[in-house]
Amino acid sequence: IFIQYIFYNVNAPLAIKFTLIPILYGIGLATVHDVEMNFMGTIYACIAVLFTTCGQIFTQVYQKRFTLNALQLLYLTSPVIMFGMMILIPFFDDIDKLMNYRWNWETIFWILLSCILALGVNITNYLVLGKTSPLTYQVSATQTATRTKSITQTPTQTRTQTPTRTRTPSQTATR
Repeated sequence: IFIQYIFYNVNAPLAIKFTLIPILYGIGLATVHDVEMNFMGTIYACIAVLFTTCGQIFTQVYQKRFTLNALQLLYLTSPVIMFGMMILIPFFDDIDKLMNYRWNWETIFWILLSCILALGVNITNYLVLGKTSPLTYQVSATQTATRTKSITQTPTQTRTQTPTRTRTPSQTATR
């Protein structure tokens, strides 16, 4: 809301601003009880949130300004993203390992499946951002992530348990 107001002079209605209260409370609660925080991680998280937010706002603004649908926007942004990733790969990946990797059909299958799922996610992102606001997108993404986590996580996985050590008879005898 703050970035939209600063860059585009868009003021969100009061009802939308009030929706931030339970969201921020939930994020704070999850952060306190579920995440170990450190200074560098907090800095990286803040940078990630800033860039993600700006990307979502700019996507919505340009999609509406040029009246693009989700597939047109994907067609125009994919080459830029691809070249950006090609520039960043040498900084974050081991090129020698990538060049000497022994390919097999299972690896190729998982890479293609990942590409297809990423395409679906990107189209969905552009559809939602084109029809709603970045705030609505964030709320729906957070809700989806929360539901997915609650479905895939069993009750025993919610808390870290310290393993109990059992003593062998020889360990007990030496005490």
